[in-house]
Amino acid sequence: MRGKGGNLRSEASADENEAQPTETEDSKPVKREDVLGCRVEVLINNKWCSASIVEVKAAEGKWKVKFDHHPKDKYDRWFDKSDPDIKLLDGNKSSESKTPRPASPSSQEGTEEAPTSSTATPALTTGVTEDIANGYRTCLRYFLPPQWIMDKDAITAMSLQELSDFPLDDFFDHYERGLRRLVSNFQTEASLRKQECEEAKAKLVSVRKLIAKLLKSTNEDGRNQDFDIDPEESGDQVDELLAACVRQATAPPS
Repeated sequence: MRGKGGNLRSEASADENEAQPTETEDSKPVKREDVLGCRVEVLINNKWCSASIVEVKAAEGKWKVKFDHHPKDKYDRWFDKSDPDIKLLDGNKSSESKTPRPASPSSQEGTEEAPTSSTATPALTTGVTEDIANGYRTCLRYFLPPQWIMDKDAITAMSLQELSDFPLDDFFDHYERGLRRLVSNFQTEASLRKQECEEAKAKLVSVRKLIAKLLKSTNEDGRNQDFDIDPEESGDQVDELLAACVRQATAPPS
């Protein structure tokens, strides 16, 4: 009887040990301070986006995440670690709100594709779109042709839809026509200046020849060799002889 009672107690104790839950690696809580580099999913506009934790502020309870489809630093965002819009992957979950939430890509069954940058991150692509729109406005202001239907202030205030509907072909047609007119005006101005220069040069040659003849006539007897000059001379020699003649004529008598 004693042996049978001992066996019954041993079996009951073994059943109790089997009924008690054992702590496994999967059930161990993850320290929130050791999440640097961990993979997360972030809810953006009702879509889950894959990201990684790149910075942790343990004292403030904040995580900084970098999105897979937008790796530039300017798209990084800070989240409270208790924010229901962010959850740790690999079995680690952040606080969940009581309201129904969309299923994350990691929990969806079947072959449904993960969200892409064009479908899952409209909030992030808004910044990229605005950057492109600002660059577009800058180009339009820079190439604004004369007498265009809009001024620079109006172009700066254009919305995305107005930029999308902008008559770019007509805009550059006006720009090219204005540029051709500007180049043509420069060419015409240059031709006029060249013609005026040639006329002035011809007058100078004519005046120098007259001065050379005058100097030659005043020295017909050849007594002053300084004023002996070819009557057809039209170079700098004429200027030099004329200056010498003026100095001699205006010199005080000795």
